[in-house]
Amino acid sequence: SKGYMWIATSDGLNRYNGNEFQIYRYREDESSSISGNYISAINEDEYGNIWVGTSRGLNKIDFKTKEVEVYFPGVDGCQLSDHNITEILIDSNNDIYIATTDGLNLYDEKNDNFIRLYENKVGDNSLTSQFIYSIVEDKNKDLWIGTEDGLNKVNRKTNEITNYYADGLNNSITDNFIYELYVDDLNNLWIGTDSGGLNKLNIDNNTMEFYVNDPNDGNSIAGNSIRYILKDSNDIIWIATNNGLSRLDEDNNS
Repeated sequence: SKGYMWIATSDGLNRYNGNEFQIYRYREDESSSISGNYISAINEDEYGNIWVGTSRGLNKIDFKTKEVEVYFPGVDGCQLSDHNITEILIDSNNDIYIATTDGLNLYDEKNDNFIRLYENKVGDNSLTSQFIYSIVEDKNKDLWIGTEDGLNKVNRKTNEITNYYADGLNNSITDNFIYELYVDDLNNLWIGTDSGGLNKLNIDNNTMEFYVNDPNDGNSIAGNSIRYILKDSNDIIWIATNNGLSRLDEDNNS
């Protein structure tokens, strides 16, 4: 919100002001450095603090003091479920969700700590996997959680969890490994899989469409491993794949 660009790399965090870069890296001899150099997630909370997820811990850069607070499981009573952060969601209520390779966490602002959610591993009302890659909020304020083994919808009014698998049944997805999720302004959930292409779920009527690469069709999606999805201001869907960038024309599905 201050006009900076924050750039995540595999060798540190960069803040760009239009002219120069300020680089944040882990330094063993510096208690105020970020916790790791592989940056996996960045988000800004309602106070202007920058939350930074790495492969070895979570960090909060204080908007006013510019100091870095590090959260690492088990250190100073931190109850974060895992050190490997995959995504940071700040929802419409300004609640902060931290997705990791072992569990989903909700930031407890009052105690400056974390509450693990949906840890239950038995019964019908559980996540398909605790290894989470992506989490988004839809227009109904429900959560969608993509994991290495299935997709999950959390109804936040009832806390009921619906699981989606590549099982060939109704609303089957094309691959259980979900890498990226994106909700557009029409309440469509775009599901980027690791090897099954792009899936589109109309949340309101619960229908599914699929976009997979066909080597014989030049108008099919470039690759079946989806890494990022974005709808721009002209309502064009851009999809980053393992085999190039695709632009989807929704009018004729090409």
